[in-house]
Amino acid sequence: MAITGRRIADEGIYLKEDRYDRPKEYFKLIGRRMAEDLRPGDRDVLDVGCATGELIHYLKGRWPGLAYTGVDVSARMIKQARARLPDCRFEVGSLTAARGLGTRRFDVVICAGTLQIFDDLARPMARLARVVRPGGRLYIFTIVNWGSVDLITRYRDRRHRPGVWQKGWNIFSREAFEEAIRAAGRRARLRWDDFRMSFSLAAQKNPMRTWTVPLGREPFQLVNGAGMIIDLALLTARFSQRQVR
Repeated sequence: MAITGRRIADEGIYLKEDRYDRPKEYFKLIGRRMAEDLRPGDRDVLDVGCATGELIHYLKGRWPGLAYTGVDVSARMIKQARARLPDCRFEVGSLTAARGLGTRRFDVVICAGTLQIFDDLARPMARLARVVRPGGRLYIFTIVNWGSVDLITRYRDRRHRPGVWQKGWNIFSREAFEEAIRAAGRRARLRWDDFRMSFSLAAQKNPMRTWTVPLGREPFQLVNGAGMIIDLALLTARFSQRQVR
């Protein structure tokens, strides 16, 4: 039996969640790396999969002089982002569309919690790399497998959506991400930062929302209702001024 699966956007969660004044921990990790990497003259920042603009709100608080653009597939979330941050630019767009990110280029491109919805990293990574200016940086916050195995998943929640197979929890190896960046035709220096939770999270009504359990030496290991152990990391790609092709 072939199971294709589809992604059901977590609009309800993000529209109700208010993290504008309570930034997520990974926002701070991205901010630390940006503080190290920003160059004189850098101006344009793009957040791909921006949801309601909470990450942009956090970064704008640190670097108010930069110009921020957010892109998301959800028109409802883009509407809320525009209302909260009227001096930033927000557009409905998608990594799956050939020109879903437009034709502009940016000094900083961020893609957080998005690439795990794709079964193949090559096309979305190429589109992300294409909009980074020469010498710019790409920050990818993602689920990762530190081993050499890539995992494509489908799941269904028998309690809430019994007839719907969903996707969104693919786990790619570090090598898969690095290979996809090389295949995009850009020279880049890569850095991985492991992300570890520093506090506990309780299980929620939605079984695919992660929570923490003690596991071995990890007091706050992320898991979900599919029985998956979730490891997160930030991949920083510092692109060369020159193209490979």
